[in-house]
Amino acid sequence: MSRKLSQPEDRIGVKLTSTERSALLEGLTFLPSKYEQLIRDTPLRMSVMLSPDDLDKLGRYIATEAKETQDRKKGRKLDAIFSRIKKLLASRIEAEPTGKISVDDVIKSEMLTHNVAGNVTGVAEFVAAALRVAESRGIKTKPLEFFYLAPAQREVLLAVPSMAKSIRTELKKGHASFNVAEVASMTISLAEFSVDATGRQQFAALLVVDHLMRRLKIGIPGIRDAEPGNSELANAESITGTRRRLALSRSQLRLSPGSWDQ
Repeated sequence: MSRKLSQPEDRIGVKLTSTERSALLEGLTFLPSKYEQLIRDTPLRMSVMLSPDDLDKLGRYIATEAKETQDRKKGRKLDAIFSRIKKLLASRIEAEPTGKISVDDVIKSEMLTHNVAGNVTGVAEFVAAALRVAESRGIKTKPLEFFYLAPAQREVLLAVPSMAKSIRTELKKGHASFNVAEVASMTISLAEFSVDATGRQQFAALLVVDHLMRRLKIGIPGIRDAEPGNSELANAESITGTRRRLALSRSQLRLSPGSWDQ
């Protein structure tokens, strides 16, 4: 039995032409039945409604097919649909009212801010593992697949003083593509920033760290599923130890400490 889609109140509408629908229904090597049925059942004049998670997953199926197909015309068509999905997902994040906090955000904030040092230690360990996998696969300096940032998330990253100058420049330009090492660099810089941040600033930083980690998990094949912060380690970890682990993760990026401030 296929898993049910999320409730309608938390869905995003993606408008698909008849040609685009055909490209998805007939052109994808593998399309889960729940998505296929939803596309078929949605009238052409209406948008196909999906939860953010389901839309993200559908986008990954589309992007993977676009990358692997030998048919250039088909690839361009699928790339265009995937680009639209990324914009929709980013726009949803940006459209959230500043003062509105969802139940999921409250739960996540308690998990992330309960022990910042421990959680940030988990982030450093995850990034180090992600970089090892990426390097072994030869994709460390290649664009991270399925990556996107909302304007509000860019603003959080730009507020970090230690963000590398080259990354800061691309963030200001609204650059959409970053390689694995750059996203890892963003994650470490923001995680380090969160250690000394307080209140809403810390909350915002950790939420973006969570987003960056999810993008790394999704975009790097073969990376093991790990969440920031091992409970035993989190209870014993000190701020000093956390900074040491962040420094080790930096070294894997082959960046000197001073280069993060350039």
